[in-house]
Amino acid sequence: MPRFVFMTPEWATTARFVVSARAEKYRDQLSNIEYTFSEVFADTPGYAFPDGSYGGFWVRCDHGNVTVGAGPLPEALQPADLQGMGLYTPVLSAGRTVNAALTEEEQQQLEEYSKVALGPDKHTGRRPMNFTLSEKGPFGPELSRVMEVLHDEMSKRTAGDLPGDYDDSIKPEWATPNQFDRPDGYDKSWLRYDEVDIFGNSR
Repeated sequence: MPRFVFMTPEWATTARFVVSARAEKYRDQLSNIEYTFSEVFADTPGYAFPDGSYGGFWVRCDHGNVTVGAGPLPEALQPADLQGMGLYTPVLSAGRTVNAALTEEEQQQLEEYSKVALGPDKHTGRRPMNFTLSEKGPFGPELSRVMEVLHDEMSKRTAGDLPGDYDDSIKPEWATPNQFDRPDGYDKSWLRYDEVDIFGNSR
């Protein structure tokens, strides 16, 4: 199965396939739904976003017509009804776990990681990932049927790189590989993201 770096345009293209297939299956149930979801990530790694752009994707359901795009939500579609905004690196490990495949031990490790890496900053009190909701609230049952499989389906299609593999400045709690995220035998050396980006250009 091809895998893509988290939240890149190529990753979002795969998300489009997953969401579109589900939306077609439940099209009749979406005929009265108008809802927009967006996730945006700052501080993206240079090997995947060499121009320093934001990572992310968005989903727009407009009365049964579902559109999926890469990057921040276009101005014409703002504001999103469910908007996630965060920092790329701390969210990455938790954002690509195949939850259905986790053992009890791995689930506990994920919970512990989330408390430490995704908890409030000691100095600012801010969390690395935050969500805001419009008056419409979270996904309704109709759109939830479309979106409920997306996390695990995309996790299976997400590459195993960590920015900390190629950047010594990353916080230890964000840089250390976790068993719930990738196996101990993962070989980071063959990617050479300290030398080239995902497009093969020298860094």
